[in-house]
Amino acid sequence: AFMPEYWSYMMLRVITAIGAVGLFNESFTLTVELLGNKEIVPCLPFITQKSFHGNTIQIPYALGSALLGLTAYFIRDYVTLQWVLSVGTFIQVPLWFFIPESPRWLISKGKQEEAKKLITKIAKTNGKKLILDNVDLLA
Repeated sequence: AFMPEYWSYMMLRVITAIGAVGLFNESFTLTVELLGNKEIVPCLPFITQKSFHGNTIQIPYALGSALLGLTAYFIRDYVTLQWVLSVGTFIQVPLWFFIPESPRWLISKGKQEEAKKLITKIAKTNGKKLILDNVDLLA
C-alpha cells in the first residue's frame, strides 16, 4: 500500500505469496505431527483426529477469501484496503514466539532434550503419561 509504483508493489506481493505458502506448510505440518494417529473424533467414529484437523486447518483460508471480497466491497480505495488487510498479518507476528518447534525438526537437528521436553508437554496436554528418560529418539 505504501509502494510508489506498480513493479515494487508486485515484487512485495510475490514475496508475501511465498511467505503465505510457507506459513500454510508450517501450520499443516505441526498440526499433523502433533496429533495422534489412533484418536477418533467422538461424533465421527470413522475419522481420526489427525485427518480431521489436517483438513479443517484449511477452513480459515476459505473464510479469508470470502472476507476479502466482503472487505473490498466496503473499502473501495485499494491503498486503504491493503493497509486494513496487512493489519491482520501483523497481529499474527507475536505467535512466532509462542508456537513450539516441530519435534521432528528438533530431533533432526540433534536437540533431543528439547524434543523430549516438548513431546512430554504435548502428552501431558493430551492427558497422557509419557516417560522419555532413557529413550534415544534417533534410534
